[in-house]
Amino acid sequence: MLNRLLRSLSVAVLAWCLILSPGTVWASQGVSYTNSRDIVVQATITVPKSQLANLSSYTIKGSLINGAEHPYANPYYYAGATKQVGISSDSEKNFFYTISENIENENITSDKTYTAVAKVKSSLVTYNISPKQVASTVAYPPEVKRYVVPSPQIESNHPLIVKKAKEIVKGETNPYVKAKKIFDFTNTYMDYTEKNAWGTAVQALQRRSGVCEDFSRLMVALLRAENIPARTVAGYALDKNEKNVDLTEEDYAHMWVEFYLPGYGWLPADPTVLEYDEHDKRVAAQNFGMGNWYYIPEVIDQEGGISYEYYTKEGVEDSGDLLDPIVTEKGKVETSNSTKN
Repeated sequence: MLNRLLRSLSVAVLAWCLILSPGTVWASQGVSYTNSRDIVVQATITVPKSQLANLSSYTIKGSLINGAEHPYANPYYYAGATKQVGISSDSEKNFFYTISENIENENITSDKTYTAVAKVKSSLVTYNISPKQVASTVAYPPEVKRYVVPSPQIESNHPLIVKKAKEIVKGETNPYVKAKKIFDFTNTYMDYTEKNAWGTAVQALQRRSGVCEDFSRLMVALLRAENIPARTVAGYALDKNEKNVDLTEEDYAHMWVEFYLPGYGWLPADPTVLEYDEHDKRVAAQNFGMGNWYYIPEVIDQEGGISYEYYTKEGVEDSGDLLDPIVTEKGKVETSNSTKN
């Protein structure tokens, strides 16, 4: 019997290698990437012996890491540490791991464990951009232009989003200034809470609260409404003072934003970073919320996830979830200092 399932997870990290497309322009004047660290991420997927006994074959596929150009987080190595783990990618340069096993005639004596490893050079980001250095009008290349139109959960053409974006920018035409105004608004308008969270951009605007996904989707929708290319990035965020962490012990999964500036390319922003003044009053985070975290991008404009399909052995009763939730994913992160950029 064949069964398939697709379910969302809070990001499952692994790996890839960096591919820079010809002609990519990255920020040099006004943006610095410093205190680089080499980050080794290990992900493990385990299928317990008790469930393997019911299966004849199975395929497991999970989101891995994103291979688009991120100057603040450059993956330079990825591999399946076990031979059954394969690596693939899609048109968005989202990389995936795939595990495929036929165990029809295999004598199962223990759990099956699969591992993949990634190495990423991640840097802290500091901005010092002068608006005069940013062109107000530009013809975006096709691969960038597609990030100014609506997408699932990012309703940038919704009347409420369009109206609010115009109120925020107040006639401003410089893309950098508009992006800063929209960041400041989102960062101070939203309250962080898991109640009624994980919604769309419009819902975030109406509820004025949510988690990192809600903050990020709202900011991206407002930017797109002002014709500024923007996208969400899901992955991991690690405090700059952390060295070795176990991703199973604490939730490091995160979502942030990248926006595109002419002559600079894609730049990161984290609207969920909250700051307060000496009177405990919320103020807009400095530096687009960057500078205190190391980021590991996993997928662009979507959430990480895992899917699987399997065949059961003859006579086995199946409710459709023999691999759920016993497929477990664990991440281990080790960091080491690298040469400063």
